[in-house]
Amino acid sequence: IVHARIATEDKDFREHWGVDLERLFKGLTNTIFFGKRQGASTITQQLAKNLNDHNVRDETNFDTITIKVREWITAVQIEQTYTKNEIIEMYFNTC
Repeated sequence: IVHARIATEDKDFREHWGVDLERLFKGLTNTIFFGKRQGASTITQQLAKNLNDHNVRDETNFDTITIKVREWITAVQIEQTYTKNEIIEMYFNTC
């Protein structure tokens, strides 16, 4: 299950430092220029989102950007504090 989740959600999970800049820029490009929204969050960013549980009604673009920046910061802090195995375990426990 772990390998399947990594393969489908974040193939570079074992290599990145919490944020995958290449995926981030590809996701932004597809959203801005082609109108195709696509997820660019790493497993660690998804864990950060699950831990913070931001539920904002009528979320504005500013709210979205603010939440994403907080998730990036938290993801980097998680990566500095925990091993990859601990991160994936916490991720599965918060899904």
